[in-house]
Amino acid sequence: MSNGGFFANLLGCALADRLTAVAPVAGALALPGCTPAAPMPVLLVYGRADRVVPAELIAGARRWWAGVDGCGAALERDGCLRYAGCDLVYCEGPQGHRWPADATARIWRFFRAHPRRP
Repeated sequence: MSNGGFFANLLGCALADRLTAVAPVAGALALPGCTPAAPMPVLLVYGRADRVVPAELIAGARRWWAGVDGCGAALERDGCLRYAGCDLVYCEGPQGHRWPADATARIWRFFRAHPRRP
């Protein structure tokens, strides 16, 4: 979460040919010059009451991943935004800068849906 979320975004870009998915929690990104070697499934988790990581940074991360992964429009389903044409999911809850109660289970389901590539 937070710094770990920033790092997860960085790893998702830098190691897109070796990782199968990333799930940053309250982590934005600043990756000038980073171009993922492959599309990266990403689950972004954020709390709208977060006063540590500004919402604008998370919105920037969503736009960046949507752009590099070739995503289409976002549609809400199950309380999260799911982007068309790619595997980008954005889940926002009411919490502040803390681990959301449902994050562990949600992230585990996301990772299980993206098994290791050969």
